[in-house]
Amino acid sequence: MLCSCSDLSETPEVCKDFSADFTATYKENEYKGTVALSRQGLVDINITYPETISGLSVSYRRSYLQISREELICTADEVYLPEMSFPNVLKSILRGIEENKMSFVAKNEESTTYNLTLPIGALTIKIDDEKLLSAEMKNPDLFIEFSNVKPLENID
Repeated sequence: MLCSCSDLSETPEVCKDFSADFTATYKENEYKGTVALSRQGLVDINITYPETISGLSVSYRRSYLQISREELICTADEVYLPEMSFPNVLKSILRGIEENKMSFVAKNEESTTYNLTLPIGALTIKIDDEKLLSAEMKNPDLFIEFSNVKPLENID
């Protein structure tokens, strides 16, 4: 997933094609779903929880956005989705990681911690040897935990 350089002061080399499950809390709401990031910067987010928006898919294709649920599909320029909406925040984090905007903070036995500063705010990113573990932002309150992280070529 994330391949680090031998010099930990450098930004890690990020593998660009992966999918993962996520569980997140954002502004007192809980979300669950799947996310995929491709080398071309394409981001697909599928929400499975809460039930009120389960089945909602948000796909970013450069500046183009597609939102779908059941048989309803809407397309627009991505500027139409509020910058601080959960899908946009998640997309910004993934694109920041993809663009290697992280700076090394610390390493312990369980993970390596990086800071990621984006226009939406400053985040703390944790990775293990090869996989994205979590992202956390204090304002607004955001915590995302990633699991089942897999390279896209190994997805069935």
